[in-house]
Amino acid sequence: MTKIYSVEELLKLEAPKYKFWLEPLIPEQGIVLFYGKYGTYKTPITYAMAMAIASGTPFLDMAVRQGHVLYIEADTPPAVIVDRFKDSILANVTQTPSLDTVFPYPGFNVVNPVTPEELEILQTLRNAHQRHKYDVVFIDSLRCLHNLSDKDSETSVLVYRKLAQLFPQATICLIHHDRKSVLEESPEMHDESFSGSQAWINHATVGIKVYHLDKDKNRVAVKNTKNQASELGPNLTVQIQDGFRVKLGNQVDSVAIKQIIDIMANETEAAKDKAVSKAFGVSERTARRWRLRLED
Repeated sequence: MTKIYSVEELLKLEAPKYKFWLEPLIPEQGIVLFYGKYGTYKTPITYAMAMAIASGTPFLDMAVRQGHVLYIEADTPPAVIVDRFKDSILANVTQTPSLDTVFPYPGFNVVNPVTPEELEILQTLRNAHQRHKYDVVFIDSLRCLHNLSDKDSETSVLVYRKLAQLFPQATICLIHHDRKSVLEESPEMHDESFSGSQAWINHATVGIKVYHLDKDKNRVAVKNTKNQASELGPNLTVQIQDGFRVKLGNQVDSVAIKQIIDIMANETEAAKDKAVSKAFGVSERTARRWRLRLED
């Protein structure tokens, strides 16, 4: 039932705090737009995210809450991607994740399904969500879900609404591609470099951009460009090994962190976190996670 609040009622209203599956990038419910140029390892990174959530294991330096995950790979033929997914599972997790994967290549029209194949795919996904109540759904990629113009601002509203109806209560993480004309000499200028209308990011809860740092060494940056659920997360340098193993490119120096904490033994925890944050150029939230991990 829709309720209209007076000023007095609104001031007394306590909004629930946002919870996360992967803090601060994957919130509980909402749309996450994960975008970058071709070859920036979007699929390995998001599949590793999916496995981390599905197994409840940390992803890089971020806290994870375990949930049931579905990964929809519609952008690549199964014959090309299946072995990479198998290798990724074996390389990135130590226990069997609660992760389902489906390969509806070359995609389906979530807005206006017409063919029997599209209708069958949608029914299969609908039935699976009714059975499993997926917490997070990753979809690779957005361009495989509709045949409308991605430059039309109304398209994002239609696609997001249909996905929310298909997977009610789930967080939906969409992998998207950059415009082909985007240059990479100044990544900061291209935080909204994805293909299509600005509305794709306007209507999303979280925006995440990935871009090359060193192609020869398979190093990319993961940048949180928008976040309605939290403060922006720290920029991450990610190293991709063997095409599927996802590691931090700037590994945390645990010894140096412990030295700072020991020196400040008589200070408050907040002061310690602030000092680590300043020393390593990360947010105080990230510094707190590092400290708590060392204290375990």
